[in-house]
Amino acid sequence: MLAMRTLISVNRNMYSVKDVQSFQFAKDIIALEDVFNVSYLGYLMVKCEQYVITLNSTKLSKEFKQAAENAIESMNPFESLKPYLDCFDVTHFFKDDDGKVTTIEAECLQNLSNYTDDNLGIVEFDNVISTHNLLDMEQQNKIDTILNVKDNYKIIMTGIDDLKELEITKNNRYGKEIYTKVVFEETNFKFFGSIISKDNSKVEDYFVMFFMNSHNGFFVSITPLSESSIDIRKCYVLWMIVGIPSKVNVFSPRNRELHVNYIIKEQNEFRLNDDDSYYPIKTSFQLTKGDTVFVNTYFPVIGYGLKFVNWSKDFIYLRLFKDHIASKDNYYTRTPIIDVHICVLPYKVLKLDNSNEEY
Repeated sequence: MLAMRTLISVNRNMYSVKDVQSFQFAKDIIALEDVFNVSYLGYLMVKCEQYVITLNSTKLSKEFKQAAENAIESMNPFESLKPYLDCFDVTHFFKDDDGKVTTIEAECLQNLSNYTDDNLGIVEFDNVISTHNLLDMEQQNKIDTILNVKDNYKIIMTGIDDLKELEITKNNRYGKEIYTKVVFEETNFKFFGSIISKDNSKVEDYFVMFFMNSHNGFFVSITPLSESSIDIRKCYVLWMIVGIPSKVNVFSPRNRELHVNYIIKEQNEFRLNDDDSYYPIKTSFQLTKGDTVFVNTYFPVIGYGLKFVNWSKDFIYLRLFKDHIASKDNYYTRTPIIDVHICVLPYKVLKLDNSNEEY
């Protein structure tokens, strides 16, 4: 609750009628014809009242704090926090009125005359306390994290799905539709992921690609690289969406503090006749043991792809591979140019959004 103390000073001064239009408050009240009608008086007495409103104690309601927490923890914090962010410049105030406590909303402070018997206006604000500073420190830190990283590459969403019900696509590839609980209005992001077994180890016998096919879903394409004794239908696909939160307008609360190193290498040439060739990608940061590297590429030639195979201190190595359906007609004649997106995560736990599991 906010207690409010009011100090009033009253000034009475004599001014020439000719100068009445110089008063800011008089412009909308006294017209020029009014000045002409009273010009014979020669003078005008002006009474000015100045109120100093002092707010000396604050306490946000439990309902307000809970509503702010729900907004912070939502998948779309930028939209959910708007009503609270709008209040960060001016706090909610409370006013004693004959022993009753009433709330003055932040937007109403600009029109204080609604709460006064006299037609008063605000001259200036002094030492205004923001609602942000009235929240608990933990909530303040969460909001700061959202606002400070909104223009950096971050993990937007994560998930894991079983592969029990797989489609068999043409060329003996596997596929599955996966739906998210969030509708994406913007698609300025990339998918990364891998196939993992039921004991949580990465399966290297399959290559996975992701394709956005709706605003709340995507398609997983799985290519076998060789004959494998592992039953793909007993495995899982671990996936994550990486992008800039402020552009996507979605930002999962589970991995907001996890640092993401993101690399984009555009217009890379890959010669299809370079079997098992390594392609080094220079990084602007140093890799350390335990880092996890994910690669996203779309190869325009059927049967070919790029796979992460190794790393050094400041290089990531990719290898061109072809599967059993690679077109021999294109093998020696094509030199596709593609973009490569790489995401590097530090050795930390990745929390999932569609389950309580962690990886």
